[in-house]
Amino acid sequence: MKDEVLCATHESRGLLDNSYYVAKVVTPASASTKNQAEVILVHNGEKMWTKYVIPSHAASKEEIKLGMILFRHTWANSEDISAESYRKQNWSLGRVSSTDELFKGVVEVQGDKSHVKWLRIPDQPIE
Repeated sequence: MKDEVLCATHESRGLLDNSYYVAKVVTPASASTKNQAEVILVHNGEKMWTKYVIPSHAASKEEIKLGMILFRHTWANSEDISAESYRKQNWSLGRVSSTDELFKGVVEVQGDKSHVKWLRIPDQPIE
C-alpha cells in the first residue's frame, strides 16, 4: 500500500465509528480546504473529500498491546485474504480486547478474533 492511506468515508461520523477504505491523496488537507483532503478510493475510483486520512503500517506482534486502537480488515478473522480484497474491502478502527493468543498471531479486536497479519497500526494518535 505504498503511497496509499486509509480514509474515512462518512462525513458525519467520528473516527471510531467510521468505515475506512484504501485511497490515494489527490489534494492534501490544508487550511484552504478546511483541513479536508481530496482522495481517490482504490475500490471504486470515486473521488471524494474527507476529514480523516490516516497513514498506517502493517502490524507486527511486537507492537500490539492490550487496549490499543488499530485498523482491522473486514475479513481479519480469515486465514487468507487476496491482495485485491486487502486493498479494496473496508477497514474499521477497533480496540484490542485480548492478546491471549498473540503467540499464535491472533488477537481480539472489539471481541472479534483477528489475525495480526490483517491488522494495521495508525501512524498518528487516534485518541
